Amino acid sequence: MRLRPVSLLVLALSGLPFAEASGKLPDIYAWVSYKSSIPGELRPGQTLSLKWWVSNNSTMCIPEVPCYEEFGPAYGPWDNAAFLSKDAVPDEGDILLGIATYGHRLGPGDSQGIEMQVVIPADCPAGEYRVVVYADYVAGQASGSVTETNEGNNWDAWKQKLAIIRDPKTFYVDDDGPSDPRPGDPHTSDPAEDGSTEHPFDMIGEAIEASMDGDTVVVNRGSYKERVYPAGKNIVLRGTEPHNSTVVRGTIIEGDVVFAGTEEAGCVLAGFTIDGTIAGFDQRIDPEGQNHTHATISHCVLEGITTGCGGVIRNCDGVISNCIVADTSYMCLRPPPVPAISGCHGLITNCTFVRMRDGIEVFAGRTCTIENCISYESQPIVVMAGATANVSYCAVQRGLGHVFGSGTVNWGPGNIEGDPCFAEPGGGAVRGDYHLKSQAGRWNPQSKSWVRDDVTSPCIDAANPGSAVGAEAFANGGIVNMGAYGGTAEASKSYFGGPVCETIVAGDVNGDCRIDFADFAFIVYNWLKDIDGQAGP
Repeated sequence: MRLRPVSLLVLALSGLPFAEASGKLPDIYAWVSYKSSIPGELRPGQTLSLKWWVSNNSTMCIPEVPCYEEFGPAYGPWDNAAFLSKDAVPDEGDILLGIATYGHRLGPGDSQGIEMQVVIPADCPAGEYRVVVYADYVAGQASGSVTETNEGNNWDAWKQKLAIIRDPKTFYVDDDGPSDPRPGDPHTSDPAEDGSTEHPFDMIGEAIEASMDGDTVVVNRGSYKERVYPAGKNIVLRGTEPHNSTVVRGTIIEGDVVFAGTEEAGCVLAGFTIDGTIAGFDQRIDPEGQNHTHATISHCVLEGITTGCGGVIRNCDGVISNCIVADTSYMCLRPPPVPAISGCHGLITNCTFVRMRDGIEVFAGRTCTIENCISYESQPIVVMAGATANVSYCAVQRGLGHVFGSGTVNWGPGNIEGDPCFAEPGGGAVRGDYHLKSQAGRWNPQSKSWVRDDVTSPCIDAANPGSAVGAEAFANGGIVNMGAYGGTAEASKSYFGGPVCETIVAGDVNGDCRIDFADFAFIVYNWLKDIDGQAGP
């Protein structure tokens, strides 16, 4: 926004006398009124009253040149602009609020107050801003319309911050919407689609484009043949029922999910079956992958996926929870390993990994924490030199012998080995059912009922005692299960070696039909903890 010099010839031809005697140029100077009332917060669409002053800085000392006693007058018209700025410095990222044109003469030393009523734009992102005013502003040019001796004092900013707040919006996506003329065909859409329940978008990307930080995109069951790109927005992108395994299996993204790498934990991806990969950065804008996303990824299924040389989930440093990754492979000339989960350096919790080729890799200089997970018939955890892996309360088929590399491995408490006893182990063309067998009751997605098995998984009531039991049905033992269904309403029930307790008794915390020291121990362990009862979004 620096000002582009305009020749004296142009000014003379326009009939503007310009300090012919001294040959010195006027200097337009902007400063804000600190007495102006700036509200603490506004919403898009609300009005803001602004006032500032512009001066012909004719007798002031200018740092770049000596102090002159006389300058010529400045003549309009020139534009004065107001912006919202994140950094209180005019730059390309600022949001233009309005322009006021000054069309009169401003003599040496004279000042003129500028007042404007501006409306906060409807698409203004939420956040904290400073109001920046700019005198002699010409959009897209390096200089304004008045040739000056100093361009650096043409802008100023309010000291007070202005918070822009938005009421979160919810957008809906349905590939088979009620007014869609050709269901399942994104090329022929509801002409009135606006993301409402009555007129949902038929592509996820359309809803993401319409959304802003803090919004939610709800995707109905169906198949969406597209590359999903959250574009750095901190939004919640979820299926209709992320905790319902049947709905998750029927809400399908037939493509990759690619994050920009700048998303924070408030960006959520939940409740999808993904037939592609999840990338934590976009190589088009960050070829070296310097920034990994911190988005929260939960209740997703990635099964039967073959990649090139890339991981199924890679470079995601946020929380990955209650996900299933199964039957992965790759076609790559690079020497192995080509890990299925690569460079994810946050918390991986309550996930199930089955027949996952080349396993999990932790990069040098980074740390990954894995807890409450099940790894069965999968390749090793690879911890590179200088890397750290914290593994606790996990069922790893071959135990510590399943971990390779010269990095640091903190093999914590609660780790077990052996068969987790899945309802349907799957493999080949058979899709697995990774609910855990239980003699007390296991959720069957096909019959939508609880069924009893002849064995009980060792992964039931085996996760971190400090983790929230969440929505696990009674009897839940007071301890969350390992694996993808731990902490959810589909978690398998606890079995105590006798008849199943069907009665809920006050004080029977673990559900064994007895009130004893075991219940008291659970209460003491969790005394005064503030725990969110629902695991995941």
